[in-house]
Amino acid sequence: MPLFQECCVLIPVTNLEDFPSQLSDDEAQSLLAAWTMLWHPSLLADTEQLPAWYRADLPPEVMDNRLIAVPLPSKSELPEGFEQRAKKNQNCTWIEATSRQEFLNQLPWENLPALTAQVLTTSTREIGPRDFFAAAYASLQVQIMTKRLRYTSNLDELHLQTCAVKAAKAFVAGDASTASESLHDVFDCLAEERDHYFSSDPHLIDLVLTSPSTIHCLPDLLAPITDSSEQSHRDAFSPSGEIVDTELSESSNEDSSSNASSANAVGASIPTPINLLVDVDSADAMSGLPKEVLVNLKDLLGKGLLSWAGGGPGRDVFFDAMSFSQAESQLLDAHRHFVSTLGVVPKVYGRFSGSTPADLTATLVQLGYCGIMPIDFEGGTGFGDEAKVILQAAGVQLEALTAKPIDASSDASFLTLGTRLGEAIDRGEISTGLFAHWPGQTSQGFEDLKCVASWGLCLGKFWKLDDYFAEGEHPYHHGESQMVSPHSSTLLSDQVANDIPDPISSISDRFRNTIREEQVELSSGLSSLVAGELPHGDSTTVSISDKGQSLDEVSHQESLARFANSIGAEPVSATASLQSEDQINPIQGDCLIVNPSSCGVRCDVALNGGLIDRPEHLFAVDCDSGFTRATVDVPACGFVQLKASERPAKSGRGLAARLRQGIWGGPKLIAEKDRLQNEFMEVDFSTKTGAVMGVYSGSRGNRLSLRLIAASREKESEVEMVAESFSVKSSTQQSGAIEVKGVLQRSSDESDEVIANYSLEYKLERGSRFLEVRGELVPVIPLTGDPWVNYLGLRTAVASESAICRSLVRDKLHRVRSRRVVAPLGVVIDEAERQTLVCGYGSAFHRRVGERFLDTLISVQGESKQTFHVDYGIDISSPVAACRSRLFPPSVMSVRSQSTGPEIGWVAHVAPREIMLSSIQVHATEEGKLAAVVRVVQTKSQTAKVKLRFCRDVAAVVLVNDSVEPLLQMKCDELIARAETQSSDLKFDGDLVRFGLQSHGICDLLVVFQ
Repeated sequence: MPLFQECCVLIPVTNLEDFPSQLSDDEAQSLLAAWTMLWHPSLLADTEQLPAWYRADLPPEVMDNRLIAVPLPSKSELPEGFEQRAKKNQNCTWIEATSRQEFLNQLPWENLPALTAQVLTTSTREIGPRDFFAAAYASLQVQIMTKRLRYTSNLDELHLQTCAVKAAKAFVAGDASTASESLHDVFDCLAEERDHYFSSDPHLIDLVLTSPSTIHCLPDLLAPITDSSEQSHRDAFSPSGEIVDTELSESSNEDSSSNASSANAVGASIPTPINLLVDVDSADAMSGLPKEVLVNLKDLLGKGLLSWAGGGPGRDVFFDAMSFSQAESQLLDAHRHFVSTLGVVPKVYGRFSGSTPADLTATLVQLGYCGIMPIDFEGGTGFGDEAKVILQAAGVQLEALTAKPIDASSDASFLTLGTRLGEAIDRGEISTGLFAHWPGQTSQGFEDLKCVASWGLCLGKFWKLDDYFAEGEHPYHHGESQMVSPHSSTLLSDQVANDIPDPISSISDRFRNTIREEQVELSSGLSSLVAGELPHGDSTTVSISDKGQSLDEVSHQESLARFANSIGAEPVSATASLQSEDQINPIQGDCLIVNPSSCGVRCDVALNGGLIDRPEHLFAVDCDSGFTRATVDVPACGFVQLKASERPAKSGRGLAARLRQGIWGGPKLIAEKDRLQNEFMEVDFSTKTGAVMGVYSGSRGNRLSLRLIAASREKESEVEMVAESFSVKSSTQQSGAIEVKGVLQRSSDESDEVIANYSLEYKLERGSRFLEVRGELVPVIPLTGDPWVNYLGLRTAVASESAICRSLVRDKLHRVRSRRVVAPLGVVIDEAERQTLVCGYGSAFHRRVGERFLDTLISVQGESKQTFHVDYGIDISSPVAACRSRLFPPSVMSVRSQSTGPEIGWVAHVAPREIMLSSIQVHATEEGKLAAVVRVVQTKSQTAKVKLRFCRDVAAVVLVNDSVEPLLQMKCDELIARAETQSSDLKFDGDLVRFGLQSHGICDLLVVFQ
């Protein structure tokens, strides 16, 4: 006679459709353990039936000869006094616990059928009680899936019970073969039930996260795989560590029906592969492992016994704080680092911390990645509504795994896992379960799932990541391409939290240096195109001391000298940028101005003498004190040469001139009392506060105001600017400046508290669309705490409450919805009919406040730099190129008087205006022709038909998708033929190249010149 007439579990639901999905880990572990432990082979063999379940609030009335398992969440649902009656009944066995082992420890083993052995071995696998627990878990998930998705059950419960009991009795008797076959029948029965609703199988991925602190666990993780690799190459790894025939394992790549039949026929165990996530930080830590471990890892990766994803940079890399070339360089450096450290690079790209923007997709494809995981596992972002999608950016596609990671160490994640996977299939998506965990940290639910997958496909199949992208279902839905990370603001928070000095200025200085290096390289490329030769072997010297100058400065001056010689001008001296208002050093002789930016620039130069003539590109001239101040329009990627006369410039301030100005009026000065004005704007100031009260330009009304602010959580007091001095610093026809000094204070009913001392200089130049703001802000009260809450900054207020904020990130305009904006190049406040450009000279951190305000952060905790520089542009047509030109102004060179050569010209010209030339790298082909790799960037989110002109005729043009070296060895005819196969819209005629460019696209062209 059996010990128990029935084994049952009390669950806190009305029916399985209401099975709880939101429980704590302890409650979830207890609930799953109570359900699965009742499938122990000794209990099944004793009762000869499957366990039953009851509602916790409606338990069975008859308790004699019953085993009742009570999980933690059911305790509060029990009827009053039921627990006491059950425990008093000597014929009722009442067990409650948190874990499966605790439940099992309470069973009356002395009265149950004894097991012949804890583990039975067949020719293909080991069988133990855990396989029966896995069958219980699979049965639960299939039933919940059926109820939740409103399907009618087709499960043959009698057949399922017969197979389970037969397997249990065979296991108790030590008959491994019969137990294995019967267990396969159990899993096949559950798989057939699921196949009634879904013909496709869920994809399961075991992803082991790594970090420098967990690399020491790697040898233990690899040990089971290492054991299997020592066997024949026809062996494969199974989830329990045993070896199975590869030919049998390959059957798992077929459809579910063939898998089931194959498994039944031979009793094969389906392998459960492990996938590692390794970024640069983890790769560095791996290099410190014992040599034999590293060799073993490389061997397993090479043999395909272990899969991995990675190749991404470390957690200290924030792509939003970089230019595109710098971001691309970080990816290339990370790729090379993997090659040098591990000798192999994964086929799937991923990183543990930080996002990877979609505009780097083309670079990832060029590096050979077949898939990407754009998930920031540390930040908890990057996943989408669908598990597997196509990411498309700039005309390049890459499949992406965007499933929301499932915590494999939490049993709560596995309560209704089957429903989650089934709902995805029901929606027509590629159902994927991405189980992420640290080495050795998994829950009992995850171990049950792996065991289920080793028997059949009723809950899905575990994949290697590279196979998942190569052989798994391919998506047809496109995912949302994330261009700007929603959590890039953590860069500043991390800097402050880690006590890194100068968290704002260190990043801005690094960014400015990067832009300068890129612009110097672009300028050198333009000089080489004009000269028609490579930059090496230049014997031209410049009469300027190289002492104390960087190699970049010397190289830049040499390229300017080469540029001047190429257009027929003899160089005398060069400067890195234009003169400032405070230090006027008039140029001797003629003047050459070179602009490497992709937008025209209006700039000012001073010449020691007058001008021979006044061409159309000369916007205005102001003569005073024996020298000439000229406002010049320099074309994009072009130059202007001003011819100076030997006669000194006339000041135009004589008695007759002053009388004429007094009677008839004359040119107005830029600065007057509390106002700055030029041809494009009028700026009004408050003499009491020193703030900008209004900027008027074009349309009616005030378009923006500007003031210093001190942000904090304190709302009961108000912060205001108080000007102690207000004066016109300088005022001419060419420029004007207003200087303000004062304090920033917090006012209250009791007293006024000084927060910081400030000094501001507002400057406006003739013909300029930029209001320049330079200042010094000295905190009196130290700033502490969250830098996004407690900071000193400049607040810009615009008129429209529907203004759109667009950040200039990696040389492109992106709309941002986050309140915290990281944009070192600048921010555009778009008000439909008018735009305001905020160029912070590398100051990367901005915060949107309300609907009309934008704060530019100047000082936070740990920031020692007290000076700042921010420019505000009015209706700038090419904001990206304009900001680059502010960070790297046109360069000026003094050339010999009466030099030959054109007065104005361009080296390269690109249209439409939102297209930008990012870099030009000059090479020589195998035929000896001059060639250049030209990078063209579409800065806006719209397609464009690009027209690119050069100062030389083109012989051939081709897209550069990989290394340029093989292309340089080709002849022009071969390049033209290759271009025809690459793109049908890539054409050239004379000096003109035409091609199409996708939204936010980046195109590298190899242009060979005649």
